[in-house]
Amino acid sequence: MDVNLIGGTVLALVGAGFLVAAAVLALRSRAFMQRATKAVGTVVDLVAEASEDENGNPTTTFYPRVRFRTSGGVDIEFRPQVALEAEFAKGQKVEVLYEPADPKAARIRSVMELWFQPLLIGAMALIPVIIGVVMAVRAL
Repeated sequence: MDVNLIGGTVLALVGAGFLVAAAVLALRSRAFMQRATKAVGTVVDLVAEASEDENGNPTTTFYPRVRFRTSGGVDIEFRPQVALEAEFAKGQKVEVLYEPADPKAARIRSVMELWFQPLLIGAMALIPVIIGVVMAVRAL
């Protein structure tokens, strides 16, 4: 059996596995959106988080801190999972999605907050799938 056929098949299968993971994440985001309650929140602050880039250089990332009121009248503050500083300014009103059972796990209704992970993993998964298929087809 040809090494390119085996390698290409394995590479395509690994990529397909990541595509499945991306699909699961997308379905979870969709399910969250269907279950979630909507509220209007306000960006109360942009929180700086220091880190280092791949070369060890210091970097600062800003995350919006958002406050909203649940349908039960409880005030909640949260920080999104994804850095969204370019999209928001202090004092800006934003649409918030939250589950009444866990309002602290709220999310800002934005493409980056809801779809970043499945889109990134799905896009990255296409690379090994395409390379693997091309390798396997050329080996035939």
